[in-house]
Parts: sequence; structure tokens; C-alpha cells
Amino acid sequence: MEKRYPHVILGGGMVAGYAAQEMVKLGLAPGELCIVSMDEDPPYERPPLSKGLMREEKQEAEVFINGPGFYEESGIDLLLNTWVRSVDLDARTLSSKKHTIGFDSLLIATGAWPISLKIPGFDLPGVHLLRTLAQSRAIHAAAADAESAVVIGAGFIGMEIASSLTMLGVECALVYREDQVMGKRFTEPIARYFERYYADRGVRLVSEAEVAAIEGDERVTGVTLASGETLPAEMVVAGVGVRPEVGLFNDGPLKLDDGIVTNEYLETGVDRVWAAGDVSNYYDVLFGRHRRFEHEDNAHYQGLRAGRAMMGDRKPFKHVPHFYSDMFDLSWNYWGDRWMEDAEYTVTTRGEIGEDEFITWWTVDDRVMAAFTMGVRWKNAKLAADIIKQAKRLPAEALADPSRDLEELLG
Repeated sequence: MEKRYPHVILGGGMVAGYAAQEMVKLGLAPGELCIVSMDEDPPYERPPLSKGLMREEKQEAEVFINGPGFYEESGIDLLLNTWVRSVDLDARTLSSKKHTIGFDSLLIATGAWPISLKIPGFDLPGVHLLRTLAQSRAIHAAAADAESAVVIGAGFIGMEIASSLTMLGVECALVYREDQVMGKRFTEPIARYFERYYADRGVRLVSEAEVAAIEGDERVTGVTLASGETLPAEMVVAGVGVRPEVGLFNDGPLKLDDGIVTNEYLETGVDRVWAAGDVSNYYDVLFGRHRRFEHEDNAHYQGLRAGRAMMGDRKPFKHVPHFYSDMFDLSWNYWGDRWMEDAEYTVTTRGEIGEDEFITWWTVDDRVMAAFTMGVRWKNAKLAADIIKQAKRLPAEALADPSRDLEELLG
């Protein structure tokens, strides 16, 4: 039997949690919204999964976006553990094994899923991916009994997991293909600073390495590299990237290109169908190009924007891209975009890399395009974002001068 709703959100992650929250604020009536999620838990924040929750600095109840009773009290149907098998955008229906769900408007928030390595032993017990709260619970439980771990990949997830496991007392090796951590996202001096910081805290860094196999019989015992070296490991966590979840839309009318392509309004081109979060390759009006952005900040604010759009408030999504993380006791933010084709970036640093506080700026023709802030108070870090949003043109000497207040530079 089909049940039809004015609004349906496909996906139960951060986008869904914040979109629902905003829709309720704007007067959503009971019975008007259904959230369809394959997860076993209501929408939750993802950053604590690899940091605060993993390190036992947060309680599980703190990670949920909306409080107990929110969905029931708001009259929102939240379908958990529900795998959608097909989507018919012409008939405007979703179909699962048990449900056919009709919609007038649809927000696609299917997110992305971690990449599994196609190597022997990857399916052994003790090998973990991290995307869901259930997976975070499993990694934390494994860490309680493990003395050694190998983390594969030195991007955000890999770096965060390596720091968290080390803080939990697990001896950790970080294995990655590149010649520096964080890929090429930051400058080499910043990457080397991170590497020294991790090494000083006991993390073994294994760069320019290819994982050939996971060893073990009934469960993992080690990781063998292409070089022939085997690293001991009672647990393995792979963080080698994600792929957007677009399989339901491969044969439909949506444009797919590294996710679902949308305009600046998060609209897909199909009437009253939006896409937001990790699955959305949206048009960024600040930088004049399409991008797909994998971070909590993007899912949060696109969720709010999409929720408003579903309630009739059509405005472009205008937001400075923002990454942030806590690794050991380092707290940093990265704002903006430095991936323009054929652009020549000038790199300027205020302070000294390795000090408690510094800012690295990327500019093109004196326009500030991106900023990395380490140890900077939130107020000042946010000023760096405002400078980028306003497309400020500032000479390198002004950006590097610590006597020039950021509020003054913002003007």
C-alpha cells in the first residue's frame, strides 16, 4: 500500500536531521514529512564518531541532532533500517521491501559510503570502515581489546582515527600512498608539521606505501605492504575516501557527475527535487564552479538551506567551504577554495608554522581564496572566512603582519 507525503527526505544523516529541524521551525504540520533511512539510529552528528565519542569525551546521547521525542512529537515519520530499492521520479515514489512512499517534494540526502579496498583479507573480522554510529561503536569496542592497529589512509578520517586510537592507548601505524599526510590539501610545511606532531606522540608514519593484503585466519593479525613488510595489527581501520551514493539514480533523469549535479539552489532540474550534503555536486556562487564537498559543515548548512527550500524559501546556497578537525590537542580550520584551474596561488603565513597559533593564506592576484588557521580563536578564525566571502583583495605583507588585526583587514 502506498502512503503519500508532501515532503520526503531520502537518507537519514546530518542533512535530514537539520532539514527536519528547520522545517519544524517554519511550521511543518504533523504528517507532512517522512524520512527514509537505512541507518539504525536517528540522524546524528558525524564528527564525534572519530573524535569526541571515540575518545570517550562525549556521551552517545550528545551526538544526536534532535532530542528524544523530536520526530514523534513533530509528527514526522522516521523509517529506520529501510533500504530503498528504486526511485521513480516520474511517478514520484520510493519503493522498499515493505513500503511504497509517494512524495510531492523530495530531498535526496543519500550521502556517500567509504571505499573498500579490493585486497585479500579485507573482509576479515577486525577490519573496519567508519561512516555510521554503529561502525564507531565497533571500532571503539575493538580498541578496548587491541594493543596494535593499522590505519590505512592519511586524510581526515585516517588522521583523526590514528590520533584517537593512540589516545586510547593503542599502538598505531598510519599507512598512506602519498608522500605527505592530508594529500596535497595543505602546504608541505603544514603537512610536515602534522607528521612531526604525530611521530612525537608515538604514531608510526609509513608514507608512499601500498597495502597488498590483510593477514589473518579467523581475524586480522597484520597488514602486508607491497614492499613485503608486514605490520602487526589486531585491528585495521581503512579511511581511503568515499563515493557518493547515486546508484538509485543511474538510469533516471538526474544529471550525475561525481554525485548529483545541482544548481546554486540545490535543485536537481526535476521539479521539487533537491540534493544536499555529500551526494550533491552543487554550483558554488562564491567561487563560480561546481563542487562536491564532504564535511559536516556542508551537510549541516545545506540541510538547513534545503529544509527552507522545501518549505518555499528559495534562495541560493552561499557558504564558504569549511573543513575543521581536532587531532590530538591540535584544533584547526580550513576555509575557502584553492583548486581553481590554471590559477597561480601565492602562499603567505602569519606567524610561524609550529607555533601555538598561525594562519596560512592562499591568494590569487591579492584576492584571498583560502585560509588555514591553527590554534586561532573562533572569532578570528571566522573573520578569515568573512574575508574570503567578501572577496577581499589584500597584499601579502598585510596578511602576514601580526600587528594588523583581522577585523581591520576585513574593513
